[in-house]
Amino acid sequence: MSWTKGRIENLPLTFEDGDRGKNYPKSKDFSRNGYCVFLNTKNVLKNGFKLNEVVYINREKDTILRKGKLKRHDIVLTTRGTLGNIGYYSENIRYENIRINSGMLIIRCDNVQINPKFLYYQLRSDIFQKQISSAQSGAAQPQLPISTLKKLNLQYPNSLQTQKRIADILGAYDDLIENNLKRIKLLEQAAQNIYTEWFVHLRFPGHEETPFDEETGLPEGWEELSIKNMLSHQIGGGWGKEEMEDNYLHPAFVIRGTDFPNIEKGSLGDIPFRFHKESNLRTRKLESGDIIFEVSGGSTNVGVARSLLITDSLITSLGSDVMCASFCKLMRPLNNSYSYLLLMTLKHLKETKATEVYEKRSASNIVNYNWKAFLSDVNVAIPCEPLLTRFCTVIESNIAMQDVLRSQIGLLKEARDILLPRLMNRTIEV
Repeated sequence: MSWTKGRIENLPLTFEDGDRGKNYPKSKDFSRNGYCVFLNTKNVLKNGFKLNEVVYINREKDTILRKGKLKRHDIVLTTRGTLGNIGYYSENIRYENIRINSGMLIIRCDNVQINPKFLYYQLRSDIFQKQISSAQSGAAQPQLPISTLKKLNLQYPNSLQTQKRIADILGAYDDLIENNLKRIKLLEQAAQNIYTEWFVHLRFPGHEETPFDEETGLPEGWEELSIKNMLSHQIGGGWGKEEMEDNYLHPAFVIRGTDFPNIEKGSLGDIPFRFHKESNLRTRKLESGDIIFEVSGGSTNVGVARSLLITDSLITSLGSDVMCASFCKLMRPLNNSYSYLLLMTLKHLKETKATEVYEKRSASNIVNYNWKAFLSDVNVAIPCEPLLTRFCTVIESNIAMQDVLRSQIGLLKEARDILLPRLMNRTIEV
């Protein structure tokens, strides 16, 4: 099997960056819904797109932009700020209209000499990523100009059939990962549907025979508790130090609000690992059943109030102590039943935008949450003990299945990432 190694400029590729002209979208042009997704660098990770939080531009704005519109099988590479993150616009991505911002580059193959999906995996490989790191310019903001990118080297099999075979091997892992992600999404939706049916529509098992209290409007045997009264402990997070020094001697992972989507997809690799004072870690060390709640951050079109349940599986997977970051709050419910009920309540409030009334947006569009008012004002309907136990058993089983799928995703990614460089440097023959 023959391989060729040569500069990118010698390959039949076209390059297109994002439109940087006078029509480039301003903050007022972005919305949470619209005609065309406008990618920011945060939507492109080391190994693919992150499209759970996107912004849109309208059809009129899309029409007047000259460059940066994706076609299926295009590759997107970040070339400013965080360099070398890469995404592949496959048929599986549901968005039909996508543009890139000016910090990215579209790479388009001719499909005659280079298979686009093979090229995507090649650009993700350690071999190529090390070239990017060596070639970057700019101190304040790293950059990778197109002229520099073209001078980097690629190696590839001369046979398109072999390229496709490598892409198929690696793509099989991605397909399994994608299937697990879909199953997780279905389980999350099923859990939310059960909560809505039981606690919003009040169609719980036995509701036909249950009388309602005229004063409270709740089924008899139910009560309302403020979120504050459901907690045994709540405290803000911390950040610690990057290196061990002075009293910062105790290592622990620090989960940020921005880590929630990745954790829910089984990706733990980007969670910061830092060093903390013993006293800070002691009061903030997360336990199974704790909930992390995001109270600061956001952006122009994205608020806060995301929540994450800490499970034994997550703590075991991390293999070390863990705490939440300073832009989050640790919530420790009085018991495990309250953990599951509170988690589903928080997700329902976020989904229905009921949390937005407590958001305070600064001039710079950083969102801060009115935490104290939220804890005191928001009441949660607590069902009678048998029904609460029944609900929590269902939700616990659902979350346990999600954890199994996330663990499988972690193993699949590990296997894929071990295989990728070995196929690319021909340690393993196709």
